[in-house]
Amino acid sequence: MTKKVKYAYGYPVPDDKLRISFKEQISPGQYWSTPVDVDGLDDFLVKLKEGNIYKVTFKYLTYFWEGDNFYEGPMNTEDITQKEFDWVVEKVEGNHRFIEIYKKKER
Repeated sequence: MTKKVKYAYGYPVPDDKLRISFKEQISPGQYWSTPVDVDGLDDFLVKLKEGNIYKVTFKYLTYFWEGDNFYEGPMNTEDITQKEFDWVVEKVEGNHRFIEIYKKKER
């Protein structure tokens, strides 16, 4: 019997994990996306803190010519609730959901 592996955005997703796409602006007009696997809301908040991320915007892409569409935000990471987390991990056909992240500047 072969084991089936879930895939999200082209990368294998470990069992019992949820994948969230972090999108960060690296220069004007240029973005970098990173897939992050989490166990749930608490693990998601820990990953944000570890990444020095203080604010996020919940967004989605439906059609590439529309550009980014906003769902919620920008909001401080302390204000994220189960509702926003459930929204970003829900898989919708033809709809790529992600968060745009804002990191604190290193001094």
